[in-house]
Amino acid sequence: MKCPYCGCWNRFEVDKIFVQQPSPEPKVKVFIPMYKPLKTEKCKKCGKVIAEAN
Repeated sequence: MKCPYCGCWNRFEVDKIFVQQPSPEPKVKVFIPMYKPLKTEKCKKCGKVIAEAN
């Protein structure tokens, strides 16, 4: 994830979940991948919080 404050790229562990979205076709199911962080993460460069676990 790119830090919105300093622009540094950071890596951290996440859970990949799929959220169902409405579809114009009744027989077609649409799933969008989303990423949920496992714990609160800080940027390695500036130290600000960039991801929080819920």
